Amino acid sequence: MYAFAIGDWSKLLIAVIAFLCMFGTTLTVIDGYSRANNEALRLLMKKDQSSARNLNIWMTVTSLVGIVIIAGFMSDVATLLYFAMICSFVSTPFFALLNFSLVRSGAHKVTGGLFWLGVFGFLYLAGFTILFIVYEAGLLK
Repeated sequence: MYAFAIGDWSKLLIAVIAFLCMFGTTLTVIDGYSRANNEALRLLMKKDQSSARNLNIWMTVTSLVGIVIIAGFMSDVATLLYFAMICSFVSTPFFALLNFSLVRSGAHKVTGGLFWLGVFGFLYLAGFTILFIVYEAGLLK
């Protein structure tokens, strides 16, 4: 599409840029997800510090799980995207609730208008998730 709009000379440049974007995204996801899991495990185990070894294990596990998921959907990218959409859409209210519970405690407790905005935001996300599940179950078709 870009090559058609810009010209054939840009095909290689666009391919390199697309590769670099995906490569950077992959590195960011593996690093961020692994660090979040490593920190969550550290907090759950009530340890003072986490080790670089544990982080490397999380990075390896995250990479392997990603490869397995991609290999499983290699023949049908549309199904992979649909799977990713469902996972992210359904998990959003859970992460919102965890985030909201964090800002309801501690020294920087959210009160007043921000509290009600958080409640409304959570209800909005949860409502659309329930609507999505009901729709996908075929109850609204």
